Amino acid sequence: MRLSAALLGIGLMASAPALAGDVIELRQSYAGHYVVPTTIGGRGPFPFILDTGANHTAILEALAYQLNLSFEDGIPETYHGLTGSASTVILGLSALDFGAGPSPIDRAITIDAEINADLVAFGILGTDVFGDSRVEIDLAEYTLEIDPSEDWGQGRFNGYIDRLGMMRVNGSVNGIETVFVVDTGATRSFINEALAEAIMTDRQFRNIEVMGLGPQTGRAGEVHVGTIRFSDLCVRNARALATDFPIFETFGLHETPAMIIGLDLLDHGQIRIDFGAGTFNVDSSAACRRRSTSLFERNAVIDQWQR
Repeated sequence: MRLSAALLGIGLMASAPALAGDVIELRQSYAGHYVVPTTIGGRGPFPFILDTGANHTAILEALAYQLNLSFEDGIPETYHGLTGSASTVILGLSALDFGAGPSPIDRAITIDAEINADLVAFGILGTDVFGDSRVEIDLAEYTLEIDPSEDWGQGRFNGYIDRLGMMRVNGSVNGIETVFVVDTGATRSFINEALAEAIMTDRQFRNIEVMGLGPQTGRAGEVHVGTIRFSDLCVRNARALATDFPIFETFGLHETPAMIIGLDLLDHGQIRIDFGAGTFNVDSSAACRRRSTSLFERNAVIDQWQR
């Protein structure tokens, strides 16, 4: 994915901070990402992507310069994205607020992304902004709720947050045991080579070029993967992109059948996360619905998956 410093089509307006139990409105960019109006040091708001696949919050370099953040005091680091890794700098932040009051973080990594109109965002809200809160993301209602008053219980929370901060859950793809990573920052879903070899059975697929956060691009093949089941989500006739991207090795999932679940399969779903307990659940809007192609086709064009 690419980041843009444009504010086209978002119409962000400053709002009063939300208290525990209040609901924060999500906006959806034309590329399909869910964005949250975010202020830094009282300036903004700027659209940030809500990304459960990022364990660190990130800010566009262009915005960091605009806010006069100190690069001299920054800490060099390497971040790992979908298609590869790249150098970054960890910068200090003051009072990052996405509508729930000042977040518990005081730093963010920088993204040296090309400024263009491919994506309307100035940064990424990683899972570190939530601390130990309980969070409910309702993609059908376009809402984000912090510490909802409803008692969830823990009976059906079979997803867990791993040592890297990634949201993992076990399930199946066409009966094949699979590890899923839930990633609201990805508009498409991806399977690794291990899962592709198990389900392909010599079927051919279309090659697609994929753009990640870093300078690298990658090749992926669009495949029909069949029925996906995990948590309370079930999708029939699902499609995904088969890849050998290094992100699966970063996750330690290059030899195990694994799948990154993006927004194309999460649309209309509800994600409940208890960061304090390290558990989560995904609930779909139907028991096992057949996929509509509308969101798939829209993202295939707007996110520039080049055929």
